[in-house]
This record gives sequence, structure tokens and C-alpha cells, in this order.
Amino acid sequence: MFSTHWTIYQGIRAVSRTLSSTSANYDQGIDMEEYHQDHSGAGEDFLIVPQSPRDSSPIPISGSNLRQVVTFDTPPDTPPLSKIHSVSSLPALAEPPTKFQYRDVPNGKITYQKQLPPLPIALSVSRANTHATIPSTQIPQVSAVITTIATGVPPTSRSQAEVASQVAELYGPSSPLYSKIPKLYANTRIATRHKAVDPLDPNFDRAMPIRQRMDLFLSQAGPLCVDVARRAVSSPTSGIATPKEDIGLLVVVTSTGFVAPGVDVAIVKGLGLSRGVKRVVVNFMGCAAAINGIRTAADYAISQQYQSLGTGKAAKKALMVCVELSSVNGVFEEQVNDVIISSLFGDGCAALIIGAVDTAAADGGRLLPGQIVLGPSFSHLVDETVPPSFGSDGEKCPDGMIDTSAGIILGVNSNGITCNLSPKLPSYIRAAVGPVLESTLAENGGLIKEDIRHWAIHPGGPKIIEESLASLGLDDAVASTSWDVLRDYGNMLSVSLPFVLERMVQSGLETSKEEQQQQDKCKNQTQSTSKGIAFSFGPGITIEGVLFDIVGF
Repeated sequence: MFSTHWTIYQGIRAVSRTLSSTSANYDQGIDMEEYHQDHSGAGEDFLIVPQSPRDSSPIPISGSNLRQVVTFDTPPDTPPLSKIHSVSSLPALAEPPTKFQYRDVPNGKITYQKQLPPLPIALSVSRANTHATIPSTQIPQVSAVITTIATGVPPTSRSQAEVASQVAELYGPSSPLYSKIPKLYANTRIATRHKAVDPLDPNFDRAMPIRQRMDLFLSQAGPLCVDVARRAVSSPTSGIATPKEDIGLLVVVTSTGFVAPGVDVAIVKGLGLSRGVKRVVVNFMGCAAAINGIRTAADYAISQQYQSLGTGKAAKKALMVCVELSSVNGVFEEQVNDVIISSLFGDGCAALIIGAVDTAAADGGRLLPGQIVLGPSFSHLVDETVPPSFGSDGEKCPDGMIDTSAGIILGVNSNGITCNLSPKLPSYIRAAVGPVLESTLAENGGLIKEDIRHWAIHPGGPKIIEESLASLGLDDAVASTSWDVLRDYGNMLSVSLPFVLERMVQSGLETSKEEQQQQDKCKNQTQSTSKGIAFSFGPGITIEGVLFDIVGF
């Protein structure tokens, strides 16, 4: 579904010999040029290694990845490389793939891992400065897949009109903000939000110091995360349970609470996960943090799929949990930013199971309708995009670009975590989104906007969605799912995009007339897919996003 870059490394004989003693040396890297200088009789040996389909960094290959390889003869037209050898010390697999096409070298042998993703037409052979071609349809492709999404919110729900009335009463007629509050709340297009705590409750101490707020965060976030994560693991809606022992990585994402030991430890204990499970916490990256968490989980899942090849064991999966409780940090001071923040943000939690499959296999990697195949991700600092003439009163960077770093600022005060949104943020988004996304699409298979069916735009507020659409030249209707999530929950920071993805899947399955037939056939036939793109905004400001395919519709 998405192409992947490959690299040919010289010195597979050196690698195999090193692995015979320890795989750690290979994991740390080997200077192949230096090896060949010291071992001139070793010949020209090559190892073909894929790179991540989401970015340009090579996927780590450990010793277990080299246990099973395919060896096959190359045709006479091979590149000018002397002595291409196979790794005779490793067992060969049956059913060799289509041969590489080389030039000007006698018949030889080359090694290649069986379960590696398909790749583009050109493979660079650095020493010979020549290229080889591989028919991408004939080589398996491993991609990360979101198999399950579960979501949840605190039980307390408040209407926007009710909250606006309470906030106005809190400030009182003497406040210069009093008359602005009803309009600010009404313009959000939010109907309801959920809150873990009610900062408007007379019993809530709005002068509470940050240490107490963080303790409050953990007491509320822990049980919510355990409940949502448990539903993701058991997955009653999709019918695909994930054994707890299959979870090898836990990624926790939040920008609204910092405690250690924290939510990650609460999830491990609450779900009964292995005490050896790897843990990563993504903090303070704001609304865009879900993409950073997905990227981390997806890279892990793909590397685990490679390491499981030929072992007969199931590849480990990642569990990602996003939780945001903005209500814990509720502060009402005489600043319009505080009123804006109080009008937008809601609380919520989302959990995703992310694994990896061979999507090019005859059974489509056993993909089920509604699962999301992840493609390349992208990250872009917006001030490289906004032209110097944009916003004449803006701060100029040394390179002449507008400094957009004040667009979104997360901070810490004595009484909680703060968020400041610049009035210029919508105009920054309008200037940047179109160029960044159109360039990203073009760089990934020459895609254009018309190829995208699902637009998962972060529902950060009306202006965020509106300016993103305006920058892309898209109609309001393409963001209907984002609008729905904003209406029902408000801006839940990193949690919002998983909510949007979940609703996209649910909507697609409900409207698919052949849903049951697709489920019956999914184990035997390649599923149809529809392409999408998800993106959000973080401090910097940055645009973080990922391309994806939804299976089954």
C-alpha cells in the first residue's frame, strides 16, 4: 500500500561472522569499508535491509533477523560487483522470489530476507554506483496496523451553555471579560464536554498548588486509562482480543499531568501486563502528541514483526494510551486566554492496539474491515513555511522567517499546567497546512488531494478546522467527523485524533452494504481500502501527521 526505501549494505559475510559470536556488535553498527580494508580477501558481500515506511531511518536488524534467508542465482546481466556470496551458514527457505536484475557480472548468488517489505524501483549499490530493480508486487510488505481503538470519557458531562453561564457568574459583571464570555463559548461549536473534575464547583480549590493537581490527575487518570486500555485489549466490538503476553510496548501520551511513577505503571498493574513490558511516555507535545505516540508504537511493531520471522512465535504488539484531563488544571484569571481555554478543552482517553502484518500476503495479512494500515508519517516545523511577509508585526527569525513559536505554548505555573494560544495561530495554520500536506502527498507515490477520502483533521476548535480546510481548498463536509467530535467532546488534545479515527471506522462499517460479506472473505481475499490522512498541531508550531488506509470500505 505504501512503498518503502531499501538500502544495500556491504559486508554480509562480516555481519554473519560477527553474529556467530554476538549480535550486539551488529546492533551497534559495523564499518563495512574498514572491514574490507582489514579483510581484503573477504570478497564483495551484500545485505539488503529495508527502511521504515514512515520515515527515513533504518529499521534495526538484530541477530534473529538473519536466521532465515533466501538464496537464489542472479541472471547474467548483473552489476559490476565481484564475488557476490550467499551466507552458507544460514538455512535457506523454499520458494525464492523473483530474481534481481543486474548488469555486466557473471552469475553469482545474493541473499535476501524472506519477510521484508516491497520496494521501489531503484536500489542503490554504493560501491558500484549502479542500480537494481525489484518488482514490488512479488516481495512481501510489512506494515503497521491499528487493529483496535477504544475510547472513554469521565462520566460527568456538561452542556456548553451551562458552563458559559457559570463562568460568567464566576467572573461577575465587574469583569471586563463578563460580556465576552457568552459569545466566546457560543462560537466554539461545542455542545457538550466531559470533565474528570469540575473547576467551577465551589468546593474545588482553584488556588491548588501544582503538586496537588498532579496527584489529582493521577487519581483520576489511572482508573480511566485502565478501563479504556482493558477494552482495547479485550476488544469486544471487533472481536479481536489481544493476549496480554503479546503486548511488548506500552506508550502513554499526555500533556496534562506529570507524575512518576505515573499512569504507565498504573496501566501495567491494572491490566496485569508483564513487568518486563517496555514503556515510553510522550509528554508535553500537545494536541499533536498522538501522532508521535503512533509513530513510536508503529516502528516497534514493525521491528518485532521482523524479529519474529522464522521463529514460529507471534510478534509483539504495542498498546498506546492517550489521556488528557485539562479540567485538573482549570484556572480562571483575568485573561482572555483563560476564558478561551476554559471554553475549548475537554477530558478523555483513547487506547490503540498497534501490530504489524504482511499486507502483500495472499490473505492480505488477515486484515479485517475497519482496521487501519499505517503509512508514512510526517513532521514539519511551520516557521519554515510561513513567508517573511506574513504578519507584518510578527517576530522575525534570523533566517527571515516568521517565528511561529508563540502560536502554541505549553507551560508550568505554580498552580498548574498552562496553555497559551496566539491570536495568530489560525493564520499560521492557513498559511502552512496546504503547502505542507500537498508536498507530503506528492512525496508519497505522487498522491494528490483527490486521492484522499478520509480527512482526520484535529478538532482543536472551529478556527483550526476552518483554516485547515481553507488552506487545502476543501469543502467543510470532508471534515464532518472532526466537527462531530468537536461538538460532542470539545478539544481533548492528543485524545481527539483517535476519537476521529474511531468514528471514521464506525461510520464506514455502518454504511457498508457488504460488511458481513467482507468479514467472511477477509481471511481469503485482499480487502479493498480507502486512503486517508490524519494531522494535528503542536508547540513550535509543528504539524504532525500520518497517511493511512482503512480496510474494508
